[in-house]
Amino acid sequence: MNTELPEFLANTDPTWLAGVGILIAASLVALIWLIYKLRHPSDASRVEKIVKEVSDAYVKNAVLSDGLYGYHFIDYLILLPGKILVLAVQDNEGYIFGGEKIEKWAQVVNNRSFSFDNPLINTNHYIQAVRDICHDVEIINRVVFTSKSSFPKGIPTGVIEFNNLKNELEALKGQGTVTNPVKSTWNRLLENTKQQETQYKQELSRAA
Repeated sequence: MNTELPEFLANTDPTWLAGVGILIAASLVALIWLIYKLRHPSDASRVEKIVKEVSDAYVKNAVLSDGLYGYHFIDYLILLPGKILVLAVQDNEGYIFGGEKIEKWAQVVNNRSFSFDNPLINTNHYIQAVRDICHDVEIINRVVFTSKSSFPKGIPTGVIEFNNLKNELEALKGQGTVTNPVKSTWNRLLENTKQQETQYKQELSRAA
């Protein structure tokens, strides 16, 4: 049996061959990861699919003025019959402990505890920013936590677990339809978010 390497390999720098091998292996790993991500999308990415299915219209990653010299960055603004929903997405993992009026919530992961700001309080600030533009429409807020987390002591009012998101949005939507006055208010909100996003990007460019 001939065990000699082909001539073109025998005359090739071993370091170069090793580099090619590493590159091929890395490419295979990246391809496997990409296939996995396509077949197993994260809850955060699946939120948009549910929002799109249920809502009459929505804006993702909306930018609004905070009324001072900064901005609010809102995961979703969602148009529903008679109302506009401010939806925040929390991708925390582990056990979550908190309440509607508790300023700091706790996150327990592998027996280690971390604190984070109450996301419901943040969305209350977002509500005020939206209300400054939309005076004649009900504004409500919800926070959805992905399936990486759970609430062993109970789910605070205003919080939705990911597995219940579609049902909760459908319940909020009800059987009504979006009236023309609400559509007009929504369009005014859209125009404002576009202006604020443009202004924010311009400020970033000047600061760079």
